[in-house]
Amino acid sequence: MNNYLSDIKQITHEKYQELIQNEKVNQNAVLASISLVQKEQNVILCSLGTGSKAVGLNHMNEQNHCLHSCHAEVIAKRGFQLWLYEVFSKPNEIDKYFEKKETKYSLKNDYKVCFYVTQPPCGQAQLFPESKIYGMSAARPFSEFFKETENIPNCDSQRLRSTPANSKTPIQQKNPSFCCSDKLMIWNIVGIQGALLNQYINPIYIDNLIIEFREHFSLKQVFDVRKRSGKNKNDILKINNKLISKSFRIQKPKLIYTRKNLFTHSPYHPKNDELNKRINKDINQQSLQSFSYLYVDSCGTEKINSINGLKWGLAKKDISRLQFLPKITKFQLFQKFKNLYYSFESKQLLCNYREAKNRNIKYLCLKTNIKQCFQEWSLNKIQYEQFQ
Repeated sequence: MNNYLSDIKQITHEKYQELIQNEKVNQNAVLASISLVQKEQNVILCSLGTGSKAVGLNHMNEQNHCLHSCHAEVIAKRGFQLWLYEVFSKPNEIDKYFEKKETKYSLKNDYKVCFYVTQPPCGQAQLFPESKIYGMSAARPFSEFFKETENIPNCDSQRLRSTPANSKTPIQQKNPSFCCSDKLMIWNIVGIQGALLNQYINPIYIDNLIIEFREHFSLKQVFDVRKRSGKNKNDILKINNKLISKSFRIQKPKLIYTRKNLFTHSPYHPKNDELNKRINKDINQQSLQSFSYLYVDSCGTEKINSINGLKWGLAKKDISRLQFLPKITKFQLFQKFKNLYYSFESKQLLCNYREAKNRNIKYLCLKTNIKQCFQEWSLNKIQYEQFQ
């Protein structure tokens, strides 16, 4: 393993230990981070997330704007977007990481984007009939989301899946978001900067995907939309035989499996194999921790209640107050975008979150093409995106 990859693991693990030093945590945590590596030497830990829970439908509504998924990979990615907003709020920082190309900024070639996670992401990456360790993921195809039936092992790679839930979980407590395997596959096409920031920043792609993985077979096809869908490059990147945008591509990050110095709090650590056997009997046992951590360079840390997607330790009277939302909810990130919009356009943004996303026509067309490549898609959550 390259030295900087070892550094990423070490820095990420040390930051996690710093976060939990006053906590009573069990040996059952998922950890993810996004780092920039400059010239394969200098590691900048941009964001870190922990967690393996997702908020149920019963906690989602149009008023509370909670964080819908508290999976480590999602928190790390949202944290990276917050890091980008912080960079673009300081003009002297922009030139450090970005260069202007025509009308948008691009991450400098000096930097590699490294995404590290301490276990295979939920969904397709955990559907291993060959595996004796991981068992079968409880991430279910979206077409079966509302069915109250037993989880049936289904390794069909052309199915898109929801966040895992036990077969006995009531429908109102399930989460209609994409599982993390499918999110990563989509991020390999649209980038990890999101639709809003893409209006000013060219897509930022993952260069190295580092996964703690004890098996000896490849996950490469899991994150490749062409392998998963059976479609070709033109089906995804073109409309009427014309490229949607030259800035989009189908990224194939270098997959790096680590089998040494594993994350000791992971259920997939060798010493926790007995625990993992119990987890396989009931996938919900994998989500014992009821809180998640967010760390963002220059923004500090935040503890999140992964049951309801709000800040940890809120009093009932504060639950509906927007200032107490986690920093990485769509609502909070949209406020950051409105400030960025004003700094670039010198005028106020007078539309809601959904309308602002839909202004990015090229991004929207690309997502539509991806959607058409598969039999199913995540449940419609437009009602949660009408806020300002």
